[in-house]
Amino acid sequence: GGQVAVPAGTYLCGSIRLKSNVDLHLMSAGNLNMGLPVDFITTDADGQQRDAETPTVGAYEFAEVVVEKPEIAEGYPTVTDIAETTATIKSKWTVGGKLYYKVEEVSETPSGAPMIKAVTADDLLATDGVDITADTEVNTALADLTPATTYKAYLMVVSPLGEASDVVETPEFTTLRHIEPLTATLDKVGATINAGESATITPVVAGGDEPYTYEWRDQMNEVVGNEATLTVTPEYSYGYRLTVTSADGQTVNAKTGVRVIGDAVVATMDDNYLDNESHWAFDPTTATMVEDGFYSGSYYFNNGAMPAYNYWYGYSLSNETATNYTALADQWHSAVGEGHNGSSNFCIAFPEGQFVEVTNSVDGDIINGAYVSNTAYAYNGMAVGDGFATAFKEGDWFKVTATGFNGDTQTGTVEFYLADYRSSNALDHYILDTWQWMDLRTLGKVTKVRFAMDGSDKGQYGLNTAAYFAMDDFGCERDLVADQILYYQVGEWDLNLKNIFTLDSDGSTITYTLEDLGEASPVQRDIESEGIDVAIDENGMLNIDAKVDKSSRAMIVGATQKGKTQYAKLSIYVDNSTSIDGVATYNGKTVESRHYVNVAGQVSDRPFRGMNIIVTRYTDGTTTSVKAIVK
Repeated sequence: GGQVAVPAGTYLCGSIRLKSNVDLHLMSAGNLNMGLPVDFITTDADGQQRDAETPTVGAYEFAEVVVEKPEIAEGYPTVTDIAETTATIKSKWTVGGKLYYKVEEVSETPSGAPMIKAVTADDLLATDGVDITADTEVNTALADLTPATTYKAYLMVVSPLGEASDVVETPEFTTLRHIEPLTATLDKVGATINAGESATITPVVAGGDEPYTYEWRDQMNEVVGNEATLTVTPEYSYGYRLTVTSADGQTVNAKTGVRVIGDAVVATMDDNYLDNESHWAFDPTTATMVEDGFYSGSYYFNNGAMPAYNYWYGYSLSNETATNYTALADQWHSAVGEGHNGSSNFCIAFPEGQFVEVTNSVDGDIINGAYVSNTAYAYNGMAVGDGFATAFKEGDWFKVTATGFNGDTQTGTVEFYLADYRSSNALDHYILDTWQWMDLRTLGKVTKVRFAMDGSDKGQYGLNTAAYFAMDDFGCERDLVADQILYYQVGEWDLNLKNIFTLDSDGSTITYTLEDLGEASPVQRDIESEGIDVAIDENGMLNIDAKVDKSSRAMIVGATQKGKTQYAKLSIYVDNSTSIDGVATYNGKTVESRHYVNVAGQVSDRPFRGMNIIVTRYTDGTTTSVKAIVK
């Protein structure tokens, strides 16, 4: 502050900035008279009248300068976000200015008492200050700290006018101890055993703080163990999940499986746990790439994922019953809405080169077949289009191809059309929305199978139709709509297969197939293996040439219409006799007598024409009853 005296005279002057408590004093009136007239200021600081048009330059705002000492606000300082090597100091001050801080390690004296180096204001002023604003919380980041070490921080603020606060201390704080990440490792195949044997699975666990706790669950989500190792005796190949928790609270998961050598068990998919109306594609994880899969029956279904992108490929599980498709979240809907034969779970496949592995034989096995259908995703694209796929028209098709391998050697391929518009007869066009059996036996003995999708709707980047299909009961035999026993005398006979199958009479093409199973069972007498010839004509008539008495033959006949196939088993016996000689056997039993009952309840020792119930009594007192049509 003070007085600025301006002597008498005329001066060239620019803008003037007046500081508080400064008196601009003119020795003679008439100078510095280029001020801006202000209506509400009519006199100067000395009470002299100001010129209304050309007033002398002056100031009308004045504040007494108050020097305020910075103080720390109530509740501060605090230390937060304490980690192994970092922490944050929170502070708030009544006056802005420069904040200075310093962190010191707290050590112990030989007696165990804390020993802290004294920090003075001069020590703090030797550090680099940071600008702060009054009444605003300040976050000061501390770095390069030592893990598991106790510290105390010191702070001081100096105002713009040079007034310094007291030195403020934080509470003591201790950085976190470094703990290695917990890991648990299991081999993909924990053990391979023969049926009836037991296997012990041992994980490799490291990191974290001991003791560890263990929980083992099987693929049905049942808890099967709580020890470090797990001993199991599965009936067929089975998957297991381990959860390990360390004393410091870390948790990790690992998966494995036990493969059982023995008879093949069908992969029903229902031997895996799913919540109601849900699906599984990969386990939750922070990994960028995942190799995963699941066991069902005697088979292992591989898949992979990129969890960060919610992307998966290979084979997944679903029990979602909706059949619509509106967005990618519906990719686990099938076109059927349930598993084969009304079961809950089914597989949704987006193959992308992934394999289904045979686990019940190291040398491979013959796979009977599997039930397949369309997914809602693919069906929707073929039926109405989806902005990428185009609705099907004549000439279009969509198929799944299975390729078998024994080791690295390819054994064969099988194709199955999930949609087919190639026929010039529009009545034959179809997009499957039911489960149909895909025969895989011609692949031969395989150790793994790879599925691939192909179709007519392709673009610059390949297939436009969603490359998915649904699958269930992998490794199963086909369903039969009938299992009939037929008796004929020697001669030529015709059987109309249309009376066995339920077929549409809509003008669509019906294709018949015949598969010879060899001699029929049960065998009643010594038979001639070449005693019956059979053939199917284009009208669905089974032509039977019964040439040799006491001969038999079993076969599977099929009728396919619009991609849907029905199968029936026929066991044909040639028998000209009217009685039983008492020496024929069935399943090792000796036949004592046999009689026939027709639909009217009449009983005879020889067959009636038409439907019969054949009642056979054995020498051990047991009986069997079967239905048969006799020509």
